[in-house]
Amino acid sequence: MGITTSDYAFVVATVVNLIVAVITLVVFCILRPRFPTFYYPKALGRNQINSGSYFKWISHLVFHSSLKRILKRHGLDAYMYLRFLQTILFIFVAYFLFFAITLFPIHFTGEYSFDDGNKTVSFIGLESLTLSNIPPKSPRLWAHFLFTILLSATVYVVLYVLMKEYTELRAVHLEKRLPENHTVLITGVAIHNEAEATSYVQRILPFHSTTRRNSINEVEEGLVRSVHVVFDTEELVELQQKYERNIFKLERAIVEQESQPERLMHKSRSVKRPLGDPNTEKDRIEYYQDKLQGIYRDIISRQEHDVGLKPVNAAFITFQHKNVARLLTQSVLTDRLLLGEQVHQAPDPKAVVWKNISASPNGVFVRKLVLDAFVLAMSLLWVIPIGFFSLLTTVENLDKMMPSLVNLLRKSQLLFSIVEGILPVLLTIIFLAMVPFVIRTATSKVGYHSQIKIELVVTQKLFVFYYINVFMSFLLGPSALDLIKRLSTNSDFNTIVTLLSTNIPLQSEPMMIYVMTQALSSFPGELLRIIVTLLSTNIPLQSEPMMIYVMTQALSSFPGELLRIVPLIIRAIYHRFLCKTVREHEKADKDTIGYFDYVGHYSQDLLIFAIVITYSTMQPMILLFAIVYYCLALFTTLYNIQFVFPREYNAGGVYWTATFGRMLFGLGVFQLTMVGLLGAKQFYASPVLLVLIPITIVFYRYCDRLFSKRAKYGPLQSNRGATIEIDEIREGSVLIDEEDLRDNMKDSYQQNELFPPEQPMNRMEENL
Repeated sequence: MGITTSDYAFVVATVVNLIVAVITLVVFCILRPRFPTFYYPKALGRNQINSGSYFKWISHLVFHSSLKRILKRHGLDAYMYLRFLQTILFIFVAYFLFFAITLFPIHFTGEYSFDDGNKTVSFIGLESLTLSNIPPKSPRLWAHFLFTILLSATVYVVLYVLMKEYTELRAVHLEKRLPENHTVLITGVAIHNEAEATSYVQRILPFHSTTRRNSINEVEEGLVRSVHVVFDTEELVELQQKYERNIFKLERAIVEQESQPERLMHKSRSVKRPLGDPNTEKDRIEYYQDKLQGIYRDIISRQEHDVGLKPVNAAFITFQHKNVARLLTQSVLTDRLLLGEQVHQAPDPKAVVWKNISASPNGVFVRKLVLDAFVLAMSLLWVIPIGFFSLLTTVENLDKMMPSLVNLLRKSQLLFSIVEGILPVLLTIIFLAMVPFVIRTATSKVGYHSQIKIELVVTQKLFVFYYINVFMSFLLGPSALDLIKRLSTNSDFNTIVTLLSTNIPLQSEPMMIYVMTQALSSFPGELLRIIVTLLSTNIPLQSEPMMIYVMTQALSSFPGELLRIVPLIIRAIYHRFLCKTVREHEKADKDTIGYFDYVGHYSQDLLIFAIVITYSTMQPMILLFAIVYYCLALFTTLYNIQFVFPREYNAGGVYWTATFGRMLFGLGVFQLTMVGLLGAKQFYASPVLLVLIPITIVFYRYCDRLFSKRAKYGPLQSNRGATIEIDEIREGSVLIDEEDLRDNMKDSYQQNELFPPEQPMNRMEENL
């Protein structure tokens, strides 16, 4: 078994990534006990994590982490993400062990070679472990045929089990006494008090039983817990922000004054006097105190007299019984609704995007179309540089594009391997780093009233973007260059191009007929032969760049997520040089820790799943790097969720709903790819695999119909014309867990700007 330059580049990339990962983890273990408020703020005081040992925490994390405990303490979002990682890891570990004793020897002993014009091409090194090393029409291809079916069946089973588990846990979550389970958001209709809310509910809910009158009378009493009309509070928001900024300035002035023997003065600045007007000189502390009192009085006055507060025809209605809210959200399709009225499940109060509630449905629809067009254009634009990076992954393409550079690099095998093995993947990762921020910013402008919905849409868009720009570019990019070169040397193709460029402008009818005859006769067959050859040989050979990509993401990204060196440096700068008050230090801690990014992790993990499952039977070794990736992902996530990141809001595990369909999409692409590759290998049974595509679609539709509504609304399903009794409405309102009871449920959906701010001195006493 020989070794190629690509193999050497692969080895160099592996060694470099391993060194980076080990160094990063060692540095993290050293820094971790020195910065406890940064590296385990949620675990302070817990001996197992708080010990002075550099490495003892690892064994505690691995052997004492419980998913049931995580579900109880950190919610369904964390649990479902960890189960997602655990499930994929189970699939890849099982099939790596299976393929190690089956596909590896089948590929290695294939010994396929073919004549490529001037030379005979054979496969050595890692190439000999790929599907490319199997001759056309070989009986060995039956293994790939059967494993494609077996792997597909495995994915169906585990996804069904996971979806069923999610639906059951989601039903339990919806039974908890949380504000979002008792509340609906109604838009497009003016509701100002509890009486109007009760009247609206009675008009919408489908009461059709013979005891209708008695049911309404019983429900009417105490039906609504609270009604919160949504106002346009833009002016109040600006005042509140101004109030907060001046609180910081006043506290800072007090701290600075304590270290100064002379009084600190404030001078009003203007364009003419940028250094301050001495005639307006005033004690700095008194200046900010007076300014805060003025802003405070302005805020209170606006709140008491509704100055600048305009209702936006939307309201959050919180009910005594969660089943009323559940039924109301499922009854919005009845013909009783007026045009423009919509009833939504309320999100977690912390996830409400107040400024978007006033967005009209038509406006949201138009902006969604604009967002789709923007993401599509952005994806196509990014394909150009990413496709160029993919061309750098093979020696042949480098030699074709930049022969002088290749000759220079060949003088140093190490440098050449870095350029071929590491640089393209590294440039791709860097070039994609800004994409989540851009897509998240664009999505936030659509008008979704929930941050949860925004994150769901971002997950979907990011997956599509990553799939096109990473997977498809690396899969087809290098083959495209070969295709162009072979077409350019094809005589029929050159004849057609010449005729098209010279005679069509003259509109010569005989020439047009000749061109069409040539195009429809010999050339398509030659073109098809070229494409089939490239597909059957080049695509499996692209497994090395894909393995490097998976390995780099695993060994660089996850240790880096533990270390978080950039936020640590920023935090140190703030605490050492910029922060002077307790409030400033607390803000610096909060801003540098942040929250766990489910969107970014789900999108990247789904991309890795799609890449690995597509190449799993072409090059089984990629499963080894997938195992490393998902092991590190599981390890890092267990640590960060339990000990570092606070929960920003409770999404109730709904991110999983976007994951299920995209995993099946990746499976469908794998099935289509295997049909094409086995067909290119002239395996006569390959068309049979096409049956898997409709099976995948039917499986998705079946699970969607079976689980989606249950997961969204809970166990109680209400259809149009159903009978609703008072006992049914009150059923299911039993408190599941006392810890879920929120005493302030009545005011959970009150806009923060409508609460009076605390007096300046009361707020500063504990922050100085």
